[in-house]
Amino acid sequence: MEAAQSRNLSGRPNQVRFPKLESIVIRRCSKMKNIFSTITLSRFPKLKELDVLDCNELEDIIYSEAKPLRNLSTSSKQIYFPTLHNIQIERCNKLKTIFSSTTVSSLPELESVIIENCNELEEIFSFVSEEEEQVENISAPSQHVCLPKVRSIRIKICNKLKCIFPYSVACECPSLALLDVESCSQLEQIVKFEHKATSEEEGAGVAVDDNQAKHLLFPNLGLLKLKKLPTITGTFPWYEPQNCQLIIEECPKYLWFT
Repeated sequence: MEAAQSRNLSGRPNQVRFPKLESIVIRRCSKMKNIFSTITLSRFPKLKELDVLDCNELEDIIYSEAKPLRNLSTSSKQIYFPTLHNIQIERCNKLKTIFSSTTVSSLPELESVIIENCNELEEIFSFVSEEEEQVENISAPSQHVCLPKVRSIRIKICNKLKCIFPYSVACECPSLALLDVESCSQLEQIVKFEHKATSEEEGAGVAVDDNQAKHLLFPNLGLLKLKKLPTITGTFPWYEPQNCQLIIEECPKYLWFT
């Protein structure tokens, strides 16, 4: 299904469902502010591919009628995208977050992420503050943040993005094989630590959590490509895995760990 010049996909009659729809392409919908609501998501049980291009007013991928999903506690165990394999977002200039802290635990089949030319994007995977985490622990059973099948992430020209992963997501991406980041002028780190870690450890391939236990991040990474990142100062791997190819171009502040 391809949508153009629509406000959202949430205003269709309640009885309309798309039980076999596998692909949605949304292009040049200049007034669209959100794509799905938490209610309408259930109408697309087989969705495998979502492409969103040139939607300059888009603010949320998933929206709750009360407030954006990124601000909600995880009061439900709903799987929002049970079959989604690929997502591509390009030139959506008001979008600040791709995956909320709730949505990221609802992507069991996701394999590929492509994000390009999103001028206001601040987070790909949303962070959860300590206060929000405490509320979630009280209001709902814990959700396991995991992207078990993500193999490829490509990010280009997102100039407000300062990191790619929060630590809680980075340590749950066992299948990641390719990470390609280019032309993100404010990017400082690949991994952002939410808990205790020394400055030397931040951004590295081995992280230290509150228990001071070391965890290897991205054990299946085969290609790490970093290009035109003027502010990045450290990244993984500071060790050199046997099967990982590392390409670094035009990253003047990059620190090589040995």
